[in-house]
Amino acid sequence: MTDIKREESKYILWLNHLRTINHPTIHKLIKLFGNEEEVYINLQDHDILDHLVETKVIKEETKDEILFELEDSDIDSWYAAHFTELAKRSINVITYLSDEFPDKLKVIHDNPVALYYRGDIGLLSSEHIVAVIGTRRPTIYGREVAEHFARELADRGIVIVSGLAAGIDTYSHNGAISAGGKTIGVLGGSVDICYPRNNFKIYNEMCKNHLVISEYPPGVAPLSMNFPMRNRIISGISDGVLVVEAGMRSGTIITSDRALEQGKVICAIPGRIDDVQSQGTNYLIRSGAFSVCSVDDVICDIYGDAFNKKVSEKVKKHSRYTLTEEEAKIYSHITLEPVYIDDLIRVNNLSVSGTIAALSRMERAGIIKKVNNSYYIKNLDY
Repeated sequence: MTDIKREESKYILWLNHLRTINHPTIHKLIKLFGNEEEVYINLQDHDILDHLVETKVIKEETKDEILFELEDSDIDSWYAAHFTELAKRSINVITYLSDEFPDKLKVIHDNPVALYYRGDIGLLSSEHIVAVIGTRRPTIYGREVAEHFARELADRGIVIVSGLAAGIDTYSHNGAISAGGKTIGVLGGSVDICYPRNNFKIYNEMCKNHLVISEYPPGVAPLSMNFPMRNRIISGISDGVLVVEAGMRSGTIITSDRALEQGKVICAIPGRIDDVQSQGTNYLIRSGAFSVCSVDDVICDIYGDAFNKKVSEKVKKHSRYTLTEEEAKIYSHITLEPVYIDDLIRVNNLSVSGTIAALSRMERAGIIKKVNNSYYIKNLDY
């Protein structure tokens, strides 16, 4: 459990655990009363509570929740019980008064007052952090690109942050892990709740060897209304944001908007004009985001030339595979859009057995990948 050094932190955590109060209101109350302890003291006065409701600083339901909480226990009893619960769930916490709390988050609009976490909190202090985000329903192209870019960025020492959601988020985290790099997941619910459940394997790996964080205390379900707020943290801890695929109305666009408000660089991978999942990325590019086609583009746009002076790029050494004339003919028709084996046989006018043998050799060499049974795509990592 992270040692919270300052007495005020217990008041911050108490305010943060209230379900009917948001972060702007917490900051408003602290500004109004001077510090966190004074907020707690003044909230015990019924007349002050009534005044806060009348002046619309807090809601009536917040007043009711505060009265219930204050009647239930005093601050020290609550604080002790809270940390007992955190220990039981293997959760750690820092507040904005903690040394480990990243400076980047202290300056964003509606900055979180606390971060609950599992894993290595030191990753928040990494020199280079890039968000790789996108749709929950990616195309095969989007999945391959997200994993490739995340892997290549992580291979150069950049920490990858995403939302641990289905789709592009999952492939971004996977790419970083497969490169032996580090990755951060920002959740829209408590850090002890894996959502979606299908991501439990990667979630468990990240809790042990990477970092999973949330501003929500234990017991908060990943409700849809939490995710837009979660997105400001993803962009907040990042130096820049890479959008792989996104629809026009999506959390990805919300994250990009938050990033722009925070003065962060936005990079987007262009997509086909008739693809629904590329409408968001193409819109971002039209609106001024950097259009990127390689990892070098991303690094240059976010960090400039200074990056290569600080971080040496790892050079991948493949045992190069020389294509035969027949394989080269087949390979020329394979892209990141899945190509059916029968189409490859037809356009190349090759025998079935010869085509299958050539595809098998190229697959073993890692030049291409088989997807959806008899469909093939290029391997971007070769």
